[in-house]
Amino acid sequence: PLTTEYLLKIALTRDALAKYSMSPHFEKIIIAGAWVRYLTGKEEGKPIYRICQIRGFSVALEPYSFAGRMTCQAFELKHGNSEKAWPMDGTSNTRWTEYEFKRLVETHAAQGVPMFTRKDIDKRLAEMQELIARPVTE
Repeated sequence: PLTTEYLLKIALTRDALAKYSMSPHFEKIIIAGAWVRYLTGKEEGKPIYRICQIRGFSVALEPYSFAGRMTCQAFELKHGNSEKAWPMDGTSNTRWTEYEFKRLVETHAAQGVPMFTRKDIDKRLAEMQELIARPVTE
C-alpha cells in the first residue's frame, strides 16, 4: 500500500515552488502529479491543512506576492473529488502529518477516487527530476 513517505517523494514545499517558479519548465515540473500540503482555512482558530494534488494552473482572482514578486498565477488543487484554484502562497513548508495522510486516503476511498500507486509516483518522480536537471536553452 501507499505510504506517506512514498508520496512525499513527489511533494513540493512552498520554498521548492518558489525555487522552481523561475524555471521555464515550472509548469511541467509540478503539473500532473506533484502534491502539496495546503492551508485551506481555520477551524476554532487552528489552521486546517489538506494534502492536495496539483492538477494545473489558472489565473488568481487577485495578484499576490509569492517568491518575492507579484503573480497572478494560481494552481488547481485536488483533494478527493474536490478541485479548486488556490494561490500558491498557502502551500506549507512543513511535511504533512500522519493524520492528514490518513484523511487523504480515507477521502479518496469514500469518494471512489483512486490513489496514486508506487509505479505512478516512481514515473512522476523521474519526470520531475529530468525536468529539474534539464538545461535552459533558447
